[in-house]
Amino acid sequence: LHPGQVLSRAQILDHAWEDTDDEASESNLVEVFVGRVRRKLIAAGSPDPITTVRGAGYRLELPRA
Repeated sequence: LHPGQVLSRAQILDHAWEDTDDEASESNLVEVFVGRVRRKLIAAGSPDPITTVRGAGYRLELPRA
């Protein structure tokens, strides 16, 4: 929904998991799922479109048509 925009862990967590609590926000849930998505894309022969922005979050870079 937001290609090119940096989304923080908290933004991703709030949007993807509605019933989050303090315990979930301190976990590495987002990092685990981002890693899984990356591995699946690479296994399918696709480039990794997810960029980690250190200290800020993640950015989805879609290929230009």
